[in-house]
Amino acid sequence: MNPHISYISHLLSLLLCLGYLACAPKSGEQAPISWAVTFFPLGAKVEFDATIRENIQKVTAFDSEDRLVAQLDLGGYARSTESLYFRWEKGQTYRFEVMYQNGKSAFQTVRAPQTDPRGAIEIAIPYGTIEVNKAVDTSVGTNLSVSTPTSTQKASLVLQGVEMKTTVLIRNGLEAPVTFHMVLQVPASFQVLPHNPVWDSEAKGADLNPTVIGEAVLSYHASGKFTVESEVWYSQLTLKIPDEPLPKDTQIRGHVFFENASGDRWERSVTTPLRSASLDEIAAQLRIEDIIMPTGPSGISDPRQRSDTISSPRPLLGGLGKWFGAKASPTDEFEPVAYQTVHIHNQGKETVHAIVASMNRDTQDGEPVPFLSPPDAVNAGTNRSLAFVSLMGESTTPVPLPIYLNPLSQQHQDSIGEGQYERAIEVKIWGSDATALRATRPLLIVTPNLHALLVTSLVTVVTGLGIGLLLCFHSQLFTRFSTKQLILISLFGTTIFIAVNVPSTLLTNLISALLGPISSLVTGLINEMLYYALLTSLLILIPKFGVITLVTAVRLLLGGVTLGLLTPTILLHAVTAVLLLEVGFQIARKITLDSGAIGGANLLTLALIFGLCDALTVYIDFQLSMTLYRLFYADWYILTRILIDGFTYTFIGVLLGKRLGSGLWRVAE
Repeated sequence: MNPHISYISHLLSLLLCLGYLACAPKSGEQAPISWAVTFFPLGAKVEFDATIRENIQKVTAFDSEDRLVAQLDLGGYARSTESLYFRWEKGQTYRFEVMYQNGKSAFQTVRAPQTDPRGAIEIAIPYGTIEVNKAVDTSVGTNLSVSTPTSTQKASLVLQGVEMKTTVLIRNGLEAPVTFHMVLQVPASFQVLPHNPVWDSEAKGADLNPTVIGEAVLSYHASGKFTVESEVWYSQLTLKIPDEPLPKDTQIRGHVFFENASGDRWERSVTTPLRSASLDEIAAQLRIEDIIMPTGPSGISDPRQRSDTISSPRPLLGGLGKWFGAKASPTDEFEPVAYQTVHIHNQGKETVHAIVASMNRDTQDGEPVPFLSPPDAVNAGTNRSLAFVSLMGESTTPVPLPIYLNPLSQQHQDSIGEGQYERAIEVKIWGSDATALRATRPLLIVTPNLHALLVTSLVTVVTGLGIGLLLCFHSQLFTRFSTKQLILISLFGTTIFIAVNVPSTLLTNLISALLGPISSLVTGLINEMLYYALLTSLLILIPKFGVITLVTAVRLLLGGVTLGLLTPTILLHAVTAVLLLEVGFQIARKITLDSGAIGGANLLTLALIFGLCDALTVYIDFQLSMTLYRLFYADWYILTRILIDGFTYTFIGVLLGKRLGSGLWRVAE
């Protein structure tokens, strides 16, 4: 090997190794920080960015003296928020370190809040919230994050003139046992309804200065004891809101005093500003933008499904199967068959808590439909589907509501049927019985149409048997006719093809484009009237079994060879028509022979039977289209085609064929 080439190859190998070592991760190397730490009473929560969650190996926490206080091994995957449980001290500095799978690590130092993690108090108002600017007292309270002197605070939105339940919740910290004394102050303009005996309206012990609220107040006291860490105590008061608008600085204030076994005391307080509004004012800022059904549980609709419609199972073969004891497939009454999604727009700035309900009812009497009502275990016997939502300000909130179907309910099994029902949607403000919004939408229940499938299956079997019999006995069929008769049948088959098939193929699309659904009234003159006139004249000349079969075979062969009209649907239609007409022709001859009727009686009988046979053929043709091509038609269109194309034109064509056949008979003689 050339020494220069060997030298260059060794040099390249050395550079490659150096590059690999330069790119290799170093143990303990500081990685970019893409996570945050937040303290809570029982420890600290670490929130990870989605880009690094699948690469976290371990999370550790150290105190100011570099002592390990908490560790969490994640094994390569972290949730969006992981919790580290340890006792932290207010104002102390803690170091949090995250170790990645590639050996890198990242750490950050976080100072614990000045608030002692020894209990908290909350006041919950049911209706809604609105943001207000208010100075925040950082010395006490429930917020464990460092706050600025002025911040955005959530004010509770209440309804004028209604009764509301105010929930007071006290959480114990990491000490036990602990006694507490609670003082709740509400504006004197509020009426406090009969309440839980744990509340005492008499002043006792520590109290608050009423001037903090800015008006006369009513003070209510409650006491208790926590025996374990993180224990929760709560109670409710029912308040009657005044009918008049509340002053701007109206608020409810809570103060709780804690004391442990050692005699240490501390306190927590919370202030909830109140803003009042009437039901009409809140309803004016809400509107129902749209109601979509069916959708999925997440509110996503499928455009391929029929709107406002659900499908109900039924026994095999419908009523006939039910008569034989067949039952519908079992359904889970606790599993929704569909969802409807109500899109509610809140054009105001306030967040409104609401209850969205939907009841499926009868369109005649407005009563709820039992088999469309949710199970009692789901809706507690209210006959409604319910959803509790928070409608954010200046946004649209989708609210999915389930729809249940229980057709196997014993007490209502006989009253189930397809039909038109109604969905009544109501939106109520949480905590109030007054309805803010109403809407109604139709609900259509349909059952799977297996009739078309059964007819298609039967026609397919009959077609197969008919073709098989023709192939097996074709020689016997031809021996029934003389050469002269076979030539005559061929001539008529060719004439029918030229006079019926060719014009129909060339003009059908044009006539359909010009006349639309009534085009069959014109095309039927060729397809039905002219065809049966020629066919009847041939039967007058050769009144034998098999004539219809042979002339149809000639017609199909010419159409398949010249125009490519030999499709499975055409074959099914032709074989069905041949079998019906052959049987109908023999029945007409039998009736004429038994009754001894001749002339017009024979003609009318044949016209009537051929009309009925062709009407049945048109009906079968519709069923084939529904099954094979998924083409569905209006009931009036199907009925019109059956009566006019199927029966009327055929009846007239047979009458005309009698006159044409009589003339040809005289010529043949």
